[in-house]
Amino acid sequence: MRLNNDCIRDILLYVEKNTTYEYPFIAAEDLISHLKDYDEDTVNYHITKVHQGGLIDVINYRNKVPLDVSFLSWKGHEYIDAIRDDKVWEKLKNSTKDIASVSLAILVRLAEDVIKSLLIEEEQ
Repeated sequence: MRLNNDCIRDILLYVEKNTTYEYPFIAAEDLISHLKDYDEDTVNYHITKVHQGGLIDVINYRNKVPLDVSFLSWKGHEYIDAIRDDKVWEKLKNSTKDIASVSLAILVRLAEDVIKSLLIEEEQ
């Protein structure tokens, strides 16, 4: 299965919005039910990959699959901060649409460049 950057972004935004110190985790089933643009296998796969990439923490009782999600990691916060804005995200997707593969690290760097260019446009 190929990584879907929209799914990754949607997972991170949902986790950020719906975890608190008092309620520190989200059941995978809740994520699946709220991310209606993706099927169950896609969400589960991306939860695993986002965890492997160090963007989220998970709670894994007795090797349960799917994984329950607990908080964004520091790296996850940095990533979502770079791509949170819809205008930045759309511009970023348009600029990379003809490229077969773009890593998360490259997306963050490109997002920073997009943000800088938008700030410069606003100043003018």
